[in-house]
Amino acid sequence: MDRDAKSEWYAFFASEGGRLRRYVRARAQRLSRMDAEDVVSEVMLSMLSRAEKTGPVENLAAYAYRSI
Repeated sequence: MDRDAKSEWYAFFASEGGRLRRYVRARAQRLSRMDAEDVVSEVMLSMLSRAEKTGPVENLAAYAYRSI
């Protein structure tokens, strides 16, 4: 993955992180805010490691929500 693609991923998670955490908490209502942050962080790391192997992602938001 090149530098521009990584920057796009990090920018996405920086801007959408709050929405992703709220989505996680809505899906699993017993999770604390910290646990939701952990889930989003783990998904982000997993997605980045898979992106190295699978190539570019057309719709990053859809991929993130589907991965959660």
